[in-house]
Amino acid sequence: MANLVHRDLAVEDWGFATLTFANGVIATVEASWTIAAPRASGPSPKENSVRRFEIVGTRGEIVETNQGTPGRKWLRSGAAGWVHEHPTGELYAPPHHGALDHLIECIEGGVEPVSRIEDARASLWIALAAYDSARTGGAVRLG
Repeated sequence: MANLVHRDLAVEDWGFATLTFANGVIATVEASWTIAAPRASGPSPKENSVRRFEIVGTRGEIVETNQGTPGRKWLRSGAAGWVHEHPTGELYAPPHHGALDHLIECIEGGVEPVSRIEDARASLWIALAAYDSARTGGAVRLG
């Protein structure tokens, strides 16, 4: 974790963590907000942020991105090339329901939440372990 661009802020603008799960799966998480913007706490006026999610495994890869042309692509192990999928409809359509809308649906409509408090707690423990690892320079064991 570091302040790569916004050095004067008390919170880091970049972080990277490697997670090894009990079943042997290894995952990496990288988060940053190192874009140039008029205000350190504001979005870039050019929308030049990268929003990307990747899963890489022994049987292939999946990459989802919302920058430029939103879409998804995957590469199966042994395949000749990537398969691309682009959403239909308006290119820059309004975002999906926000968290507050979803909360209201859950409370008023009995909809099952997409994420539960236990998921949030696990995410918090992982984030705190990443900070501990960055501070000590060593691996941190959870559980």
